[in-house]
Amino acid sequence: MNKKCLFLWIFFFWLGIGVMVLVPEQSLTFIYKLVCLGVWNTIISILACKVSEKKPEEEEIDFPPMPEEKPATIDEVNDFIAANKEPEVPEIPKETVHTLPEKSWEVFTKATLRNRPFSEVVPLLKELLQEMFEGSSGVLYMYNGNQSEMAVIFSYGEIILGKEIISPSECASFNRGEIEVTDFNDVSLSGGCTHLDHQKQGAALCVPIEGLEEHFGVLTIYSPELNEEKRNLWKTQLKIIATIFGLYIADVNLKVRFDEHNIRDTLTGLFNRRYMEESLQREISAAKRHRNPIGLVSIYPDNIAEIRAQLGKKMADQLLWEIGQRLPKYIRTEDIPCRFEEDSFVILLPGADFTITQERAERIRREIEGLEIAYGDVVLKSTLSLGVSVLPQFARDKEELISSSLLALQTAMQNGANRVVTIADVRH
Repeated sequence: MNKKCLFLWIFFFWLGIGVMVLVPEQSLTFIYKLVCLGVWNTIISILACKVSEKKPEEEEIDFPPMPEEKPATIDEVNDFIAANKEPEVPEIPKETVHTLPEKSWEVFTKATLRNRPFSEVVPLLKELLQEMFEGSSGVLYMYNGNQSEMAVIFSYGEIILGKEIISPSECASFNRGEIEVTDFNDVSLSGGCTHLDHQKQGAALCVPIEGLEEHFGVLTIYSPELNEEKRNLWKTQLKIIATIFGLYIADVNLKVRFDEHNIRDTLTGLFNRRYMEESLQREISAAKRHRNPIGLVSIYPDNIAEIRAQLGKKMADQLLWEIGQRLPKYIRTEDIPCRFEEDSFVILLPGADFTITQERAERIRREIEGLEIAYGDVVLKSTLSLGVSVLPQFARDKEELISSSLLALQTAMQNGANRVVTIADVRH
């Protein structure tokens, strides 16, 4: 509401009050005066609002006339365009994009991370190199059972790079521990790798295969066309591949060494097969010098397959553990009990002749026959089949002693189980 409307509303409001005051009481009572005053105020309020809502008419503004402009000439237009033209950006040459062969790279890295067997990883490495380094020839050298020579593990490509067996000192990368470049076009970049056959052109890269401060071999890649840019790219890629492969070899070697130092079976706590066979070889050498016999007993729990099928692997492992805990109690301190295979045991008895070995086997059979093992609500029990052989009476070496004992064990199992069979019984 503008000021003018407000003034008029106040004026008529008080005018209405004055009129109501002047009207005598005989003509209009006080109540009716208030009603009339309210109606009056309502009417003037509505009128005031409607008046205030009306928009004032827009005033016309007279603008001064625009001066007449002359049309621009063609030269002026061209000058304007030239002055406001954006500077041209020089075209940047596209660089060659080098990508890894995705599938072969993924397969190779997964195999190394999962510690797959060496015989499986090496073909994957060869396939990766062929795909990654197009038009190249390559060869992988690794130690050949000793530290004085390295032999070819694999080679590929049309070019033969060197001999089948080389000395580590023939490769400069071995001595320096880094990638060495042999440029056949530049004598100054020979690198010192004397194991390489001379080529008419191109260059070769030798990268050491190392891991955990150990040297395992050398990988060599050759290309007849290897410029500086391509050479630098290949060096980077070779470093990555050699590092992954070197760490894989180091991990495999650690596992082998761990297994070699681990002489106990993890389930039963008895000696493992490897330790037993090594001990048997030593005992045979000593027995030949002193002309002493060696007894061997092979053992198989008759109910193990049935327990595994009906009660599960956990119950079968429990039975094997129980037998493994009791076997040392039935033999001499110098005897060597071992878990030979998953469900069988072997006991090596140095100095025991045929009679002593057979008696020891019979005692073990009787002790285990009466054994009942409570495992929760289940009672585990099993009889044993045993095979006996003795060197030199029935065998001449380690392999024949083990095989004759296992043959006797197989005969015991086939003849009804829960019995001791000697190789003498089988041969007669």
